[in-house]
Amino acid sequence: MRSLRLCRLCVNKLPELEKESITKIISSDQNVAIATTEGRLFMSDNGGAEFEEIPTGDPSGIVDIHFLFDGSLWVANEMGQVFTVNGVDRRFEEIGFQETGISAARWSPDGELLVIISLPLENEDALQVLTADFEPIAVQAAVTTQPGEQVMVNVGWGSRSTQFMGQAGKESREIELKAATKLSDRDNLQIGLCWRGDAELFCTSVPCSSGRRTRIYNREGVHLSTTDSPSIFLGPISWRASSLLSTVAESISGQLIVAQIERNGLEHGQIDLILQDQPVTKIAWNASGVLLLVQYSDYFELWRQENYHWYRQVLQKINNDGTTFIFWDDCDANILHVSSGGILSKYHIEAFVNVYQSSKILVADGKFNNFTDYEKAIIPPPMFQSQFDSLRSKPAVVTEDGALIVTDKAIVNAQDQSTVMEGEFSDVNQIFALGKKAVFLVHDTLEGSELEYVTPETSIREKTLIQPCWITHFARVNDNTFFVSMLNQEGDYELVKVQVEKGGLHYTPLDITPSTHMYRSLFCSQGEPVYICKNQPYFGCDKLPLKNGETVLSLAANDEFIAATTTCHELLIWDLSKAGQAKGAAGIQSWQPVRRGCERGASIVTLFGTKVVLQMPRGNIETVEPRAMLFKQLGSLLDNEKVEWKQLFKMCRRQRVNLNLLVDHSGYKKFPASEFFIELLPKTAGKNEVDAFLNFIYELSEQNCTHPGGLYHEIYRERSERSPKEAEKVKLICNTIAEKAREDGERLSLFLKIYLHCRLKVVGMEKTLVAMAELRQQKQVPVEKLSEGIKFLAIMQQGDHDLYHFSLKTFDLELALIAAQAIELDPKEYLANLNKLDKLEANFRKYVILDQLECYSEALLQLIHLHNLKDDVERNIPTVEDYVNKHNLFNFVIRLPNLSKQFKKDVCRAWADKMKDSSHDLQAAILYKQSGDEALSSTLFSKRQRWRLASDQKALRSDFDERLASIPTQDAGHASWGVNRDPEESVRLFVEANQFENALMVCNSTGRADLLQTDIQPAVKSHALSILEQLKEIVKAWSERLLRLEECKANQLRKIQIMNEGYDEDQGDFDDLVSDLGSVRTGSSRVSRSSRSTAKSAKSRRKNERKKFSTRKGSPTEHLGLLEEAKSSVGKFQKIVDELGSFFVVLGYCGEFILGAEIQDLVKRFINDLEHEIHKIWPRDDEGLVLLENFQKEGTLRDLRDLSVLAPPEIPKRFHNFSIFD
Repeated sequence: MRSLRLCRLCVNKLPELEKESITKIISSDQNVAIATTEGRLFMSDNGGAEFEEIPTGDPSGIVDIHFLFDGSLWVANEMGQVFTVNGVDRRFEEIGFQETGISAARWSPDGELLVIISLPLENEDALQVLTADFEPIAVQAAVTTQPGEQVMVNVGWGSRSTQFMGQAGKESREIELKAATKLSDRDNLQIGLCWRGDAELFCTSVPCSSGRRTRIYNREGVHLSTTDSPSIFLGPISWRASSLLSTVAESISGQLIVAQIERNGLEHGQIDLILQDQPVTKIAWNASGVLLLVQYSDYFELWRQENYHWYRQVLQKINNDGTTFIFWDDCDANILHVSSGGILSKYHIEAFVNVYQSSKILVADGKFNNFTDYEKAIIPPPMFQSQFDSLRSKPAVVTEDGALIVTDKAIVNAQDQSTVMEGEFSDVNQIFALGKKAVFLVHDTLEGSELEYVTPETSIREKTLIQPCWITHFARVNDNTFFVSMLNQEGDYELVKVQVEKGGLHYTPLDITPSTHMYRSLFCSQGEPVYICKNQPYFGCDKLPLKNGETVLSLAANDEFIAATTTCHELLIWDLSKAGQAKGAAGIQSWQPVRRGCERGASIVTLFGTKVVLQMPRGNIETVEPRAMLFKQLGSLLDNEKVEWKQLFKMCRRQRVNLNLLVDHSGYKKFPASEFFIELLPKTAGKNEVDAFLNFIYELSEQNCTHPGGLYHEIYRERSERSPKEAEKVKLICNTIAEKAREDGERLSLFLKIYLHCRLKVVGMEKTLVAMAELRQQKQVPVEKLSEGIKFLAIMQQGDHDLYHFSLKTFDLELALIAAQAIELDPKEYLANLNKLDKLEANFRKYVILDQLECYSEALLQLIHLHNLKDDVERNIPTVEDYVNKHNLFNFVIRLPNLSKQFKKDVCRAWADKMKDSSHDLQAAILYKQSGDEALSSTLFSKRQRWRLASDQKALRSDFDERLASIPTQDAGHASWGVNRDPEESVRLFVEANQFENALMVCNSTGRADLLQTDIQPAVKSHALSILEQLKEIVKAWSERLLRLEECKANQLRKIQIMNEGYDEDQGDFDDLVSDLGSVRTGSSRVSRSSRSTAKSAKSRRKNERKKFSTRKGSPTEHLGLLEEAKSSVGKFQKIVDELGSFFVVLGYCGEFILGAEIQDLVKRFINDLEHEIHKIWPRDDEGLVLLENFQKEGTLRDLRDLSVLAPPEIPKRFHNFSIFD
């Protein structure tokens, strides 16, 4: 789906060479080094702008050069001399000397190992693996007959001799494939040496008289395998990242190929080269293993793989002179350095989509260009819609009529190769389409890029606004305006708007700060540039909002949407119609994209209409229709004056859009349900159309899918906040459709299912069958259609609905018969009953049917109706009272209007007897009261301690003394005083309940002052002493806990220090605490307090949760236990204080001023202490967080109960001060 183009970034002049050739060029940051066959060495520290020759003093050819980590240059020549050149002062330092010379050398990618090959190859030290300090790891012969340690053993299974492949396969069995035994005439006769990208393996390619062999070694120098292939290897080798080894070879048929070799030496696939008339001098994979460079004597190619197909997408001519050398950048996998004709050029390899009008795509594929219009058909690569000759991979562009190709002298039509425009185009590097026959060309010259606007009538060629500069990207605005991205002399990228005018090209720099990073994926949307910079998406000068840490992998845009894939494996869609609301840095952050998931590594090819075409990492194509794009088109169609409902309905069905959207977009009150029904279902509609419409009714719901909480609220976010539910929506639409269907008998018969579904949606199953009974009685629908309708309702029914019983409840026996037959009931189950019912009188039949269906409430009403009939018909029916009692219909009948008083009393009496028999005494007492039985009602009220409700005092007093013992202490005094009016007994009961004011009330109202002296005052004094003792215990315990909590806090800090630093004997003996800490971590106490334990029953877990923390000194939970007790004591104190307000009144009334003063003084002092000391135990703010953190570090916190202990209690409120006790 993508093609490649070369964007030149800079040009530098090489140093002048005489007859020698360049053997190697390397670059690292701004440092560049050049080595020649005559031993000359050149270095540059400004990116190649100026070179300085380094005299080596040795004319022998340089074999290899390499920049070391310290910035110095490592050099090895053919004579065996190894030395380094300081990167600053260019000082030489000799490292060693190989007496037999050096034929090949290569450093590992990680810079830790060095492999050297010397002559003769059979010597035991011909192959040396050295460390970065030049210490030998392995020494062995470079040529050996051993196959290697990991050579595959083949026993014949799966070989061609055991396979049946037809006639051609049978004939091929007889052909014996043997390994090459001689060198090819095309062999370069050089020793090859290369490392795999992860520095785990390296290989050698050594020519011998018996043929060239490639041997694979690991980084310890162990020989793993030797290739044994029928293909004849020719020398150039390169390792594809961490994958297969590639080598140029000659196939059995004599064709040039690039063979793929596994680490075990077996051949695994090949690339069939297109140029067969030139020798291959070099192959090289880029750092990512995506692009393959194939260099010939006069050309170089760039290949890439997509969907298991190899594409040659660049064919570039080079000068065949001594300065030719091409290499990939080690840091940036998309940078290619080309040295040719005395010039060193730096190119950025851009993988771009050659697209026109968003859907027409052209892909370079060797000799051809593959064309596909994805709006007409989604065709996965490497397949295509049509194919044109590429004219030796010349730059091409898609147009409205097809494609144009730039040759040296003309722009030609790709289909018939007819000349469209003539001119001098030999240096054209890029071509872009502006209109139907208007193109924009980029000429690459040594002084920079030049732009040319060409039509059949005119040609305008000008230099760029800034010289020198290089054009990298282009985006069309309209037929005479476009954006370009330029790299200026300072190394900054700028965006410039170019307009074609009569006098030439007019350049307008955009108000966007130049960047040192390339602007990639440049598009134009609504007159603004859209691009990627620093892996972030931009719209104009504003950065589009992303999640924290999220970056963009690919980008595409048109005038309606911006789409991007990100490192979060999501496809993002920005709706450009909302861009006007989000202008400026602050507003743009509110312009959030709509997100959907996508496959890891997916990239956008193009977007058009409602579709986004994605390419997966393997190269296959996937087309998606994001909701944001789909709903934009749906919204546009729904807003048309004349809505095409059938088209919209099909779109929603195809993309599984919830059909509520058709109603909710403009609101259900504006939805033309009748028009919608008629347009979608003409009388010629078939089963599929009916089923689709039934699905619309099924999905219809009160939930508005565009409002908050709705399915599509994110897309309709700008709508005003309204209620998410619309109660009348379903009712209004379904009723409208049902009425429209019933207007025409023929339409009703055709679409009976739709009518029934509408009724079912609104009124439910039972009333829907009532509607069916009306249709049958009015003969609007044939019997066979009614049967089909019953079958449809059987499918739609939910729960325990019984269609036969529902149809029987309509009292239409014909419909009941149709329903029974439709759902295939056994005739024995219904036929006899229907015949029996048919013989009954109509009113009586309704009662019998309702009684059979156990609809007793409705049957009761019908029974009352029968009793009220003034006719002479004999009916064997029960009385209303018996029927109510039999079926327990008291609740229902008591609510009926127009009941006589006596009938209501009789019902209440019968109901009360039933409730009493069921031991519901309180409810029975109420019903007896309603029936007029005051005595029985009072007895039952008294029995349930509701003696205040008893109206019959005589019945209440009869056995009151016996029931008094069962009355709760808090109510006993009131009960005794209210019923018996016995002052002595009442005072005694009030005093026992500590209700002293009530006791004083009885004394005063009866004039029994003696009871004050004998009963009340002694009890008040005793209670005051008890309160005083409790308060003293609380205060004492609080002081003791406060001291111990301070010690626990100090011990906790020591534990944490030990855990952080380790135990130190000099710090003292702390074994007990460490042991306790360990037991908390791993001992049984952790299991016993775990609420998640599956070994214990729920009862045991609840018991453990109620279990208190141990406060034993030295216990692991002592600290928490003390906090728990302290918190509990504050609660007890608060409870006592709450009771003191009324008790102080009684103390003063009884003259106990001393006790009152002691209690008040103690309470005031303790409240004051609590105000100062609570926050020492439970610190606030940051100190409280530190306390929680310490418990977490200590490892004693286990569940929420522990956290509740760390929450401070509320400080008791100050009570009303009694000045008489001060």
